[in-house]
Amino acid sequence: MKRYDIVFLHPPPTYSVFEDKTAKNPPLFLIMPMGLFSLAGEVENDGWNTKIVNIPLELALDRGVTLRKLLRSFEAEIYAIDLHWAIHSAGAIQTAQQCKTSHPDCLVVLGGMTADYFSEEILRAHTSVDVIVKGEAEQVLPELVGRYLRHRELGEIRGADYREEHRVIHNSGRQPLQDLDELDFTNLSLLHHKDEYVRSDIFGYRRFGPKTPSAIWLPIARGCVYDCIHCGGSLRCYSAFSGRPNPIFRSPQKIAEDIERLDENHIDIMQFSHDPEIGGENYYRDIVEQVKKRGVDTSVYIEAFQSPSEGFFRRTADSFHDPTIALSPESPSDEVRYLVGKRFSNQDLLRTLKAADDHLVSTLVYFCLGLPGETRESLGIFDDLVRRILRTTVNARVIPPISYVIDPNCQMAIDSKKYAIDLIYRCFEDYRQMSLRTGSSSVVNPGYRTDHLSDRDIVELTNRCQDSVVYLNRLKKTGLLFKS
Repeated sequence: MKRYDIVFLHPPPTYSVFEDKTAKNPPLFLIMPMGLFSLAGEVENDGWNTKIVNIPLELALDRGVTLRKLLRSFEAEIYAIDLHWAIHSAGAIQTAQQCKTSHPDCLVVLGGMTADYFSEEILRAHTSVDVIVKGEAEQVLPELVGRYLRHRELGEIRGADYREEHRVIHNSGRQPLQDLDELDFTNLSLLHHKDEYVRSDIFGYRRFGPKTPSAIWLPIARGCVYDCIHCGGSLRCYSAFSGRPNPIFRSPQKIAEDIERLDENHIDIMQFSHDPEIGGENYYRDIVEQVKKRGVDTSVYIEAFQSPSEGFFRRTADSFHDPTIALSPESPSDEVRYLVGKRFSNQDLLRTLKAADDHLVSTLVYFCLGLPGETRESLGIFDDLVRRILRTTVNARVIPPISYVIDPNCQMAIDSKKYAIDLIYRCFEDYRQMSLRTGSSSVVNPGYRTDHLSDRDIVELTNRCQDSVVYLNRLKKTGLLFKS
């Protein structure tokens, strides 16, 4: 049995996803929050023996392994489980319970946006969870680990809530970091099966052999300048989580150093955590100049938060080979898109995709159906827009719409009356039950109703639009789209 001081665990949504033999390619959601590497690195820098274990990846690689067997293959005094995205609510609690069963004397710590938001409820309802770290934890967790391992006490650790007998102790927060360059997001050696992880997506490990490109998410900032109502990482929501009023950016030099290091470690695609244009035109220009200065030849994946400038595509094409830019218009309706916080029209979208084609940049287009203002007529509007995209572009690919589950801390949830939202998921237990039901389907209940659509309507609309994209992509591939 391998022994560590602390093991970081990334859970699946629920463990039934591995038990349901009828499910075809269910999402395992094994992509980890980017902060796990910096957290583990900060703890290791203090001299503690540290490891990151991605549980859904481990179970996907060996279907003969169970959570119980996995946890009994290594031992730690502290298990730190991420509960960042609400989709992991059931899996995080199941993992905590099994940690206590396999290692009764261990300390179980949860962290991440969802754990933070529901800290009180989780600590009261789930005795397998001992501590919840609040906000960005790179300062909190090392102090907690050191105090517990040296003195077996928690005490007044700012930024950590914990249970003492039957009472929940709330400690005050602390000032967030003001310099992200201090953190290391590239120490992949801390992760068990790192080579398999960088060739994985939310569905699992891509078993396509050594030619499968490797990719990793690289943080370039924290926070956002936009306040999209459906996003738990928007300006106001992330500020409430972190205590930092505005987004903070890593320096272009540090980002380029990370890209160079990852390239030397055979990472093929750098996936930026943020749209670099939110830092201003000069910020992105400085990043690519620093990359060019180091002579790094790599690919990049960037999610544009709004509609990118023409100069953005030119600069990206000149600096990276085979770049991919993702665009998220969310709704096919201009009115709904503006309400959500995306400030560009369908015409703007088509012009943007044309600019990407002109610079030979591949684009992915994502939609999220059922947002406030969406109606049953959205299916027809959606089909028309997708046809226009596929007919008028060369390098654009429309992705089947994702199933959106409302973020508990987004503006849509916090101020539901303002957006005419009737919430179905109101507490952590609601999200835990939702998470338990994700085993066999990629489409789950969104957790809300609107004035125009019930939750079932939203699921149906998402399903129908998914089928529509598959059908239209097939028509384009065969050339029939242009003859209809």
